[in-house]
Parts: sequence; structure tokens; C-alpha cells
Amino acid sequence: MAVPVPVAVLTLVGSILWPSQLSRGLISLRAALLLTAASGTLAGFATRAAEMQRDTSTCVAREVLRGRFLAPPLTDRARLVRHDDCGELTVVLRSSEGSIPGGHSIRAGQSVRVRGAMREGTHGPWFSATAIEPDVGADHAAPWLRLRWSMVRFRGELVRAIHRVYGERGPLVTALTLARTEGLTRDVRDAFAGAGIAHILAISGFHVGIVATLVSALLRAVPWGLRRRRLTAAVVTSGYVALIGFPTAACRAALIFGLTSFSVYLGRVPSRWGALGTAALVMLWFEPSDISGAGFQLSFAGAAGLIAWARPLELWLRKRLQSRIPHLPASILSGVAGAVAATVATLPFVAWHFQRVAVLGIPATLIATPLISLALPGALISIPLFLVWPVGGAALAGGVSILLDGLAFIAKAFAELPFANVWVSSWTVAAAGLGCLLAIWTARRPGVGAWDRRRLMLIFASAAVLGWPGLLALEGRGSVDLWMIDVGQGDAVAIRSPGGSWMLVDAGPPSTAEVPAQPVVRTLRSLGVTAIDVLVLTHPDADHIGGVPGVLQAFSVRRILDPSLPVGKQLYADVMVDARTRRIPWTQARAGQYFTVDGLAVEVLHPSDSTVVAALASGHDAEANHVSVVLRVSWRDIEIVLTGDAYANVEESLGERLGDIDILKVGHHGSLTSTSPAFLRATMPEHALISSGRSNRYGHPAPLVLARLSDVRARIHRTDLHGTVVLRVSGDGHVRVRTDR
Repeated sequence: MAVPVPVAVLTLVGSILWPSQLSRGLISLRAALLLTAASGTLAGFATRAAEMQRDTSTCVAREVLRGRFLAPPLTDRARLVRHDDCGELTVVLRSSEGSIPGGHSIRAGQSVRVRGAMREGTHGPWFSATAIEPDVGADHAAPWLRLRWSMVRFRGELVRAIHRVYGERGPLVTALTLARTEGLTRDVRDAFAGAGIAHILAISGFHVGIVATLVSALLRAVPWGLRRRRLTAAVVTSGYVALIGFPTAACRAALIFGLTSFSVYLGRVPSRWGALGTAALVMLWFEPSDISGAGFQLSFAGAAGLIAWARPLELWLRKRLQSRIPHLPASILSGVAGAVAATVATLPFVAWHFQRVAVLGIPATLIATPLISLALPGALISIPLFLVWPVGGAALAGGVSILLDGLAFIAKAFAELPFANVWVSSWTVAAAGLGCLLAIWTARRPGVGAWDRRRLMLIFASAAVLGWPGLLALEGRGSVDLWMIDVGQGDAVAIRSPGGSWMLVDAGPPSTAEVPAQPVVRTLRSLGVTAIDVLVLTHPDADHIGGVPGVLQAFSVRRILDPSLPVGKQLYADVMVDARTRRIPWTQARAGQYFTVDGLAVEVLHPSDSTVVAALASGHDAEANHVSVVLRVSWRDIEIVLTGDAYANVEESLGERLGDIDILKVGHHGSLTSTSPAFLRATMPEHALISSGRSNRYGHPAPLVLARLSDVRARIHRTDLHGTVVLRVSGDGHVRVRTDR
């Protein structure tokens, strides 16, 4: 078996951190670990190379998709497993009339044909559905697949039953009981994530523990011994995990509960670390790639933290607080210890994957835990009770709804508190991790005591975290960096001055992702950006200003420049209100304006006053592209021209004035409306940057525009092919290009 690359890396780290004083057996073990790391790395890269050569001709955009929904399409989107071995795809069930023919009659796990069109989104492709119909001629699945889809259909019927019983609270109940989160609104997700209790919405070890406790309590009525009852509870709990689709955290918890129950059944003392390690090996055996996923890492890190630190921390708290608060309940101490242990253990992984740390996560968890401990069993009992006794089931559901309302209120209240979250970057996590590894390596030397070890850990980690912004600030000094960020079908260009100041021109289209995960915010934070000197909005189209709310929330923006032509667009008005609330100066961009950004000379070439007046006179017929801001950025002998979505007539009027230029941001994503032959002959750009989405429905960039650029021998760099494009201009005028792919 080929060992995946992440496993090899972790094995290598484990061998390095092994105790320095080794017996002969441990030396052999270290050699085996190193050999596993080396062979796993080579095998992993070979496997990836083979996968890259795999034929993907069947995974093309289609007008008709065949597959099965993982959950009933009760909302405007659902996940579809395709029959053509191309994985899962999000299907958006929305049309201009607001409903999809046949959508509400489709069941989960049923073979369907979905008609529509493939679309390219910021975070990947999706399918816009116009009609859904049963696929009568679907291929027959293997027996084990038929079993899987039977369980999916059964789970789908439970989802429908929950929605009938709980109404608008149905999506929250299905998330808590069946691990289906499709129906949750963005506001609910953001509130739980902001409060640091998003783990409550995912089926975790906590949920499995409640289910196991509930089953064990019901089995007390059976005249069996303790060992037999516990083993039966483990089997029933495993069946529940299978029903909800084997979520990672639930699988881990069910395996640990099953292994420890089996140990008790055999009359042996269960090993918590042994159960945790065995659960990890079993899960990696079925899906080795899970080790690189957030769910796997968070689940096992949290469990390891509970095993290693919860009990010692509880004893430490009891020792410190027993004399001051003699009647403090033990359940509170154990709850605080468990929350702190799991939070600290998962903190690096949360920061790495989500670029956010919830400062108030521990107190929010302590307050929310009693509510969820009552709501989850009530929800699990209310559904079967409703089927046999509707009045009793509805009454119990009413009580659960009150608890859920309280849970939602707590999440929203904590999320809205100031400083509830701290935004971090992956560089911060990497620097802290490197500092901790160095501290551990140093602290394991002979003669280093426990207190010295803790001090070393704190010093190394703090030095690394505090030092990385300085290193990032020094990197690139004396040169100009231009980042054309891959935002899909839209524009976002960031320019760093020789002194380290930043100018951002547009922010890409709107994004449904949380602020740290939005393309522009994620890219700039990875570069250590905290403030943007000038934010230029070329024109108020959504694909250029949709990402501005996230930018304003994540960074300190000192000035905004735009043509000030709203053309009746609500998004633009919302951005203006947000900037006014934050007291950010807002300036109209007009031809002839000139300003500097830390050594960069910036000149506004378009629009003029007359152009804006003419556009305003057009009223509702005004088109924002007519007043798109055109900038010339100069540094030494290098000239960069950013044209926004300006049309060819505007470019041609500026061509003779510009003369030869070095870098051109091609207008309107490479559309035929811009980049005329006359403009290119006048400017002769050496590098041409095109920002467009992969497989976009507009056909950008146009083949004729690409041919025109090739005719003037411009080097073409495209986000749809190359991802984010980075150009570094050195003092001697040399331009180096780096791309994501």
C-alpha cells in the first residue's frame, strides 16, 4: 500500500520528536519510521502523478446530469452524487419563477435526471437546474450500493418528517440529529461559527456520547448484565452513525466506544489511547486522504486533548478552587476542564483551516452544553413518538423548540460581542508550530526541567508568531509586486509598493464563504496585510465590488476611490453605507487626478466629468462600464495600466498618450468589447493579465482577443488557467512571474 504524503510527513515529525535517549529497540523503531516517511513520500507523489494522468474526459460540463441526491431537495440547493464517477456536485434548484418543476416530489437516494447548465463559482463549479425528473432507466447498483442508497432514502424520509414536525426549526434539528446541514441559513452558520460553537452543528463525539447514554438508559429495563448492555449500546450507537452517513467525528467516537465496550465485555481494562489510535488506523485504512482534512484533524486532536489534559486539569482546578468555593459542583469543574482541553488541542487546526479563533468559544460552549444535552435526546425521541402519538410528539417537539431558540440566541449574542473572534493567517499558525517544534526539540535535551520546558515552549512560539510579520514585511522590499487574485469571474488586483504599502483595485464578486475564506481576504492575510492605503473601485458592477464588504471587515482601509456612479445598484449603496459607518474617506475618481502610494505614482486616466454627466443623464439606462476607472501606475521606468471594464473607444483615446507599457490588465475579462488592435499597437504591452472564471458562461477571454495579444507578442497570464498570478518588478525593470498552477 502506498502511504499518503501527509502520513509520511507526520511519521517524519514523530521520529524527530522521539526521546533522545533510545534503547536499541527504539532506535530500530525510529529507523522504521524514517523509512516509512521516505517510502511514503515517494509512493504518494507517484500516486498523485498517476491520478493527474487519469482520463477525465467524462467529467465535462453537461446540460443533463444523472445521479442521486444525498438529501431531499427541500431548499434552493442540494448535493448530487453523479453516476459518471465524477463525485459530488452542488445543484442549485432555482429558476426565474422561483421553483423547479418536479423538485419537491424527488426523494433522497432516488435516481434522477437534472436539466440545466454548469456554472463556474468562486469556490468551484455548480449546476443551475431548470427541471428534475426521475431517471427510470438508471443503471442497477451493486448490492452494497443499494444498501447505502436505501439508508439515504430512509434518512431522507426522516428529514421530511423532522421538517413537518419542527417547521422553520427543521434545518437546525436535522443538523443536530442527522448531520444534514443543507437547510441552515447563512446567518445561523455565521452565528454559531462566530460564537465558537460551530462544532455543535456537526455530529461529534459529544452527540454520539449523548446517544450512547440514551441507549444505555433504555437498556436498563432489559434484565442483562452491565457488560452485555454496554456492548449492545455500542452496536446500536454504531447503527445510528451508519444511518447518518458515517461523519468523521461520529465514526471516531463510535469506534472508541465500541472498542472500550468490547474490552469491558472481555473483562479487560480499556485503554483510551489504544482505542483512539485503533480508531485512527481503522478510518485511515478505509480513506487515507482523510488525514489531511479538517474534520479528521479536529476530531482526533480534540479527543487527544481530552485524554491527555482533561483529568489533570480538573484535578488542578479542584486543588485551586476547593478552598475558595467548597460547594462547587464536580460537573462544572469537569465541564470546564474538558472544554479547555479540547479547545487548546484543536486551536492550531482551527486557525490553520479557518483562519479564525473564537476567543469566547469556551464560555459559549459551557453555556450551550446543557441546552444541547436536553435538546438532542428530546429531538431523537420526538420523531418516533410523533409517528405513533402525534399529540405527544408535537408537545415534546414544542419543548425542544424552546431549547433550540435559546441555543440560537446564545450563539447570536456571543457572535455579536466585540472581539469575539481573532483573525489569523496560515503563516501565523505555521510560525507558531515551527516555534513549538523547536521548543520541544530543545526541551527534550538532557538536564532540561519541566518548568524550563514550559518557558522554552512559550518563548519559541511567541518569538515565531511575533517574528513572521516582520519577515513578511521585509520580503519584497525594494520591488513592486502585483497580485492578480483568482476570484473567479471578476477582478481583484493588489499592488505592493517598494516600501510595503498596499493598493487594492476591485475586490471580486460576492462570496458566500466566511470572511477569512474569501479569495481576496485569504490572499492578503497570507501576505501579512493589515491595512490598505487605497481601495479603488473601478465601477459598481457586482463582479468588481462584491467582495468589498469582506475587505472592509478584515482590513483597515484608509481611502476609497471610485467614479461615484451608482446606476441604481443596491450593492453599491450598501458598500457606501458600510464605508460611511467606518468613517473611511471616499473620493470621486476623475481624469487628471494624481497621487502617490509610498513611491508609486498613480494617475487616473478615465472617467472625465463629461463622461460621468452623460452617464447620469442616461438614468436607468446608464451602463457602469462606460465610467470604469482606468489607472496608470508608474515606478521608475515601469508602467502598469489597469483598465477595469473600460470599452475599446476609451482605450483607443488613451493609447497614443500612454505609449509603450510594460504590464496591461486586459479590459473586461478579455471580452471583445475591449482590447482593440489599435490600442495594442499603440501600447505594445509585454505582459497581459486576464482575470476570468474557469468555464464561464460568457466565453471570456475571447479567442480573437487572445490572438490580438499574441500578434503584439504579449505574454498572456490568465487566472482561469494559471490561478493567482504574481508579478514582481525589480529595480532594474526585470519582471518575474509566478502562478498558482
